[in-house]
Amino acid sequence: MKKVKLVIKGNVQDIGFRLRLLKEAQRLSISQFFADNQPDKRTVIAYVGGKDRAVDEYVKSVKGMKAGNPGVVEVRVERYRGEIRGIGDYVDYLHTEQLSKGVEAVQILGETLKEAARDFTEGVANGFRHMDKRFDELPEKVAAKLAKR
Repeated sequence: MKKVKLVIKGNVQDIGFRLRLLKEAQRLSISQFFADNQPDKRTVIAYVGGKDRAVDEYVKSVKGMKAGNPGVVEVRVERYRGEIRGIGDYVDYLHTEQLSKGVEAVQILGETLKEAARDFTEGVANGFRHMDKRFDELPEKVAAKLAKR
């Protein structure tokens, strides 16, 4: 069994990159896998373990992502000796993480819609002056609040 740590730098967060890494690991029947975004917002670290041939093919594939994805600027590979979760555990972890992001987004959307309702009520009271602009700003307000999380 072979284990490696991949340090992937570039525009690799909040674009579904870890899901792409997971999908490739599943395609190659990798048995151990974990990937996590780093606090710098520009790095994903992936730990991969499995049959030597599968891990070698995985590393080759991830390095190939650099050529096919202008956001990936560096892929560094290191030997790894620590523990790595089974890939099924990672799937559960990722599902939970993504669901929590979705719940947070729905909460933010709800708060923003409450603000819009207050703006609408105010607009009714003031003859709807400037209401078009306020409603046009809703998507930007939601995006800005999500970006702050």
